[in-house]
Amino acid sequence: MMENKINLCTNEILTKIPSTAKLVFYKIAIEDANFEITPEWIEWAAELAQTQYKTPHIIELSHKTDMDDQIYLRGLTNVIFDEFNIDLNDIPTICKCYGIYLIRQGFAENKDVYEILTQLANLFIVTNYYVFYDFYTLHLAYTELKKEGEQNYWDGLDFKNKEEYIRKYLEQWIKNPSSQLYNKWNKKSKFRKTAEIYLFNQYTYWLYIILIFALVLIFYWGIYKLSSNNIMTTITILAFTTSAIIKIIFEIVKVINKRKNQ
Repeated sequence: MMENKINLCTNEILTKIPSTAKLVFYKIAIEDANFEITPEWIEWAAELAQTQYKTPHIIELSHKTDMDDQIYLRGLTNVIFDEFNIDLNDIPTICKCYGIYLIRQGFAENKDVYEILTQLANLFIVTNYYVFYDFYTLHLAYTELKKEGEQNYWDGLDFKNKEEYIRKYLEQWIKNPSSQLYNKWNKKSKFRKTAEIYLFNQYTYWLYIILIFALVLIFYWGIYKLSSNNIMTTITILAFTTSAIIKIIFEIVKVINKRKNQ
């Protein structure tokens, strides 16, 4: 058994046997009740058996021809992952590695960038993992460009540069697997993020507007009751309130505009 934990994105297993990332992802993505060891796993073990990572369990799996005893086969793959110190709970790393695998495989097979992008966008739909969100948005943008000739999802992407732009983005993502949109969103204020989360829901959006309106009315009613005889206090509170309301309105307008473009 290996002593040091293997880094999934840089270890030699992924370099020599790229399908490792694919199978590990399947292992975590499919529910245990539906997960099956298929001949693809046997082929993977056979490839590993030709490398320095050959172990008795790898050899045993590579020689399997009967897929009926799934309980034993699942246990065997778990033992192999333990031997390689592959942490099945490290979902972010596994997802990133699988994304890198899909991009590299797509390039190696000369797939159209839209086809690669579709696979990656489906990853976001399946996993809802933020690191794939850019692919989902870019896929929406690319699809709209194909249908309409223009899009409102991604700045800098147009009908003429879509192929080159997406290819360069994929190449860059391999070097730094992260989401530009998520990173940008994560830098926003807590209020802005909370507003966007709630305002993206149509019904919550209207409820939010009504709530703000009600709070403004209650606030002004309180001002009238507490400071009706003090002009300076009233002016000060009104100025502060007006400033706060303007800020809220601007935030709502920003979110509404973004919501229209989603």
